[in-house]
This record gives sequence, C-alpha cells and structure tokens, in this order.
Amino acid sequence: MKKAAVIGAGFAGLALTYHLLKEGFKVTLIDKKGVGGGASGIALGLVHPYPGEQCRRSLKADEGIAAAKQLLWVAEEKLGRPVANYEGVIRIAFDEEAVQNLSKYPDVERLNDKHFLIKSGITVFTQSYLEGLWLACKDGGAQLLIQNIEEIPQDYDLVVIAAGAGCLPLCPSLRLKRVKGQVLVCKGVPPEKSIVGKGYIARGECKETFHFGATYERVWFFKDEEPDLKTALKELKPKFEKLSTQPFPEILDCKAAFRVTHPHGYFPLIKQLNEKTWAVTAFGSRGLLYHALAAQEFLTCLKTKT
Repeated sequence: MKKAAVIGAGFAGLALTYHLLKEGFKVTLIDKKGVGGGASGIALGLVHPYPGEQCRRSLKADEGIAAAKQLLWVAEEKLGRPVANYEGVIRIAFDEEAVQNLSKYPDVERLNDKHFLIKSGITVFTQSYLEGLWLACKDGGAQLLIQNIEEIPQDYDLVVIAAGAGCLPLCPSLRLKRVKGQVLVCKGVPPEKSIVGKGYIARGECKETFHFGATYERVWFFKDEEPDLKTALKELKPKFEKLSTQPFPEILDCKAAFRVTHPHGYFPLIKQLNEKTWAVTAFGSRGLLYHALAAQEFLTCLKTKT
C-alpha cells in the first residue's frame, strides 16, 4: 500500500485525505494546529457561485457545489445530524451590472430590486462539517499528526501540500500571497437565510448567535495573524449597515486567519512540484466552493501523470 502525506487539515486537506483513502492510499494528515486550526476553522461557511461585487458566476460552479455536497453528506452520515443548511442564501446586488448578471441564471430568484435568492446556495456549519469529515477519514484509516512541518517530508510515496498560508515556506516558487481575514461572532437572532453582499452574515447551528465578516486585509495592513478587533470593526461596520437594517450587534468574539491567493486566476492551484510532491492550494475565499472539486481534479492529474 502506498503511503501519502497530506499537509494541512482544513477543508482541502480533509477532502484530499478522503479521496486518497478511497484510492487505496495509507494517509497521514499533518497540521501544526490540528483539524480546522487555520482559515477553515473560522470560515463563515457560505457556498454559492456568485462572488464579487459584479456577481459573475464562478468557474465550474455546478461541479464545485455538487462535489461539496457529496462530502457534506459523508459528514452528515458520520455524525447523524445536519452539517449544513441547503435552503439557499440571499445575495444583494448593489449596481445594475450585478442585477443583470444575477438575472441570467435559473438557480436565482429575484425577491425585490436588489435582493436575490440563490437557490443553490448552502450555509455550512463549519465546525460540524470538519468534525464529521475528519471522522470519516479516521474511520477510513487516516492518521492525524499534529506537527509543524518546515521541510517537505521524504519518507512517503506521495506528498500533497494543502496548508493554505502554511504552503508559503514549503512552496516559495508558487508566488502565493496572504490575505488576512477577520470574522466576528455576534450575539443575536440570525437571519432566516445567510446574506451575501459587501460582507457576509452567516447563520449557524446556534439560534442565538451569527457570524459576520469578512475583512480582506492585504499584507501592508497587518503584522500577524492575531485578531485585531479595532481594524475589523473599521472595515466591517460599514458593511453591516449595507446588509442589515438592524442595529450593529454585540460582539462576542473576533477571529482571524490568513487566506492564500495566487496570480493565475480564481480556481485553486493544482501543481506538481517534483516527482512525488504536489501543491493544492490558493483557494482564497472560495475554499468551500472548490475544496472537494479540487481534490477530485488532483486525483485526475495524479492518474494522468502515473
């Protein structure tokens, strides 16, 4: 049996681990913070195909949502409870171009001048999803190693680096860029459906709290990955006013993490680094939309190379 190491235990790393196990690999999942310790652990959980202010439909959106649903159902079967809400999300369009773009597609229902229901949208309860998908991987034979990796390990037949910001020291040639994202945990009754606009309001499993975010802090704005409530509020308060008619909520917690992007487009980077090492990274803010599909496409690339 071939041995594989997957570095990074977020959405992408777990999806890769699950699919590699199905292909007969013995998989060790390695992360210095454990499952969901990075950006995946603070993600708002919104899956939808219309990001950006112009609301253009994402590349491979149907395939990404279908692949994500398959893994959501795996996690739900393991836990015996829902890990997502599949009733759609509300998308707010702020200009005529966005309105025209959203009006093109059959999975979008116009509610009023600016509000649209994305019927294909999903709100993922991220902690439950990570728990359930890891349990499926563990039951499939995966091992978890909580360890900081400073060099690519050599004692495996295959190494897949899916560590988000942790990829930077391991893959310096990929020209990856960090973006700091902060989200707020807020006290209050969540909206009936999650809301996407210039910012996000995401309902979760708890009926008394909701999550609000996210910031997009480029490298020159931050010094580290630690939460910075003052900076978060400065960017997020104006966004909340555009999303909700309610007063700004009481803040229970502020969470922060690095996202990683690359300069070659919106789809994640799947790249072979040497004979047995690959990188599957740079999901940016689209980790949940693409994590399962990227794992599938990685396996297709792997089979083609071998």
